[in-house]
Amino acid sequence: ANILIAASDAGVPVGYLIAYLLDRIDGSGGMMLFYEISVAQSHRGRGVGTKMIAELKSLCRRHDVAKMWVQTNRSNTAATRLYSRTGAQEPAETDEITFTYFPGSFLDG
Repeated sequence: ANILIAASDAGVPVGYLIAYLLDRIDGSGGMMLFYEISVAQSHRGRGVGTKMIAELKSLCRRHDVAKMWVQTNRSNTAATRLYSRTGAQEPAETDEITFTYFPGSFLDG
């Protein structure tokens, strides 16, 4: 399932969060890929991102999600602070690598 959470102030959009609810083949609860969050510059530092993540966590509870994850760069200090503040745990060791497939590689089979 595709998840879109939007935040507004007096009817004006000020933020959004995109996530994907994924089924597990072993049936032991779903997984949530927290893909992207953005808050308008004018509304940063006001708890908008925190509230959207709280709503996503509420969805996770309702859908019996076993694990949710989000990726960012260490250099993105605003994101790392937000994720830590909202309960995400940073791994002790960073052995994970993200590989990216771009459209040109889709033709290789």
